[in-house]
Parts: sequence; structure tokens; C-alpha cells
Amino acid sequence: MKIDKHEQGSTGWQQARLGIPTASTMSRLVTASYKVSDSEGAREFVWEKLAEKTLGYAPADVSTFGMSQGTLGEGEAVGWYELMTGQKVESVGFCVTDDGRCGASPDGLIGEDNGIEIKCPAPHTHLKYLAAGVVPTEYRLQVQTCMYVTGRTAWTFVSYSRFFPPMIVHAHRDPKAQEAITAALDLFWNRYAEAEAKLSEHIKNRASK
Repeated sequence: MKIDKHEQGSTGWQQARLGIPTASTMSRLVTASYKVSDSEGAREFVWEKLAEKTLGYAPADVSTFGMSQGTLGEGEAVGWYELMTGQKVESVGFCVTDDGRCGASPDGLIGEDNGIEIKCPAPHTHLKYLAAGVVPTEYRLQVQTCMYVTGRTAWTFVSYSRFFPPMIVHAHRDPKAQEAITAALDLFWNRYAEAEAKLSEHIKNRASK
């Protein structure tokens, strides 16, 4: 694993992510049941990433009040977690696999073999998570991809709300998920190379006219 030191959300962090599938976007390539997606959305994702890399920037993220509140809550949740567990959460920027094919921006790394993903959802959503007591379906793939990128075998998922007890769930590497991520990345990068070659050929042909 390689770690880009730029602070998450900074220009340097955004540049490091260009053209690379990440933990938060892996659902474009792998289904919730851990199968490689061959949907139109998966094919479109290739062109989106190629456009990012070619342009040198990604479309601006839309910032909302809810999103900013969630970010503030994550900082509060990290402090709470460290105080309650005695574990130090190491802040990191953008983590990339050694081969550069996939990345993740963990909310933190814990010790030598763990990491943490923190969500600060609306109170009613938090209660739903709390009642279920498992990593929510919509975040399972993100957590598995974080483990894939960092090489760690465990990950801690936290749902945090100021109004209710927090939820802490410990997840472990799922071989089925890890295999699906590998296969999906193989397919993505094969399609990326084909798309890049077609684009290069088109530009070459236009230049010769």
C-alpha cells in the first residue's frame, strides 16, 4: 500500500484520486451480492474515469449542509472512539494499492491490522443501523474495498449520533468480496485500456486530416 499524505478534501487529495476506482465508488463495479457488474453503469464508469484523467480534474463535488455536518460529526466520533476504546486512530490521506489500480480514503487506521469507517447519519437512519447491529448493506463493499486497498484483515464500522448510543461493528475480510473486487478491477482496467486506445486513435486520425 502507498499513502498520499495530502489532507482529505484538498486539491492534492483530489488529484491523487483521478482516474482510479475507489472504495466509495466500487459499487459501480461490484453488486451488493459481491458479483462483478456488467451493467451499462459499469461501462459508463470507465469513460468517467478516463475523462477525469484526461482533463486533470473531476467534476466538482456538490457540498450540502448535511454533508458538512457529517464531516464535523466524524471528527467528534473519532475523539469519542479513542477515549472509549483507548485505541489511537491514525489520520491518513489517500491510500492506493501497490499496483495503483484502486484507492481508498479511510476515516483512519488503527494499529497494524485494522481501520475505521465512520458514518454520522440522520437520527432515524442511525436507529435503523443500531437495531440491525451489522454493517449496513450500502457500506459493506466500501469497507471490504478499504481492506483490499490497505491489505488489512479487519475494519471497524461506526455509526455515530449525538442523540443516541453509537454503534460499533467489527468486520473481517470476506474472500468472496475480495475475489469480486479483484475481478472487477481486471475488467475495469481492460476496458479502460481499450477506451484509451480508441480515444488516442481518434485524436491521431483527426490530427492527420
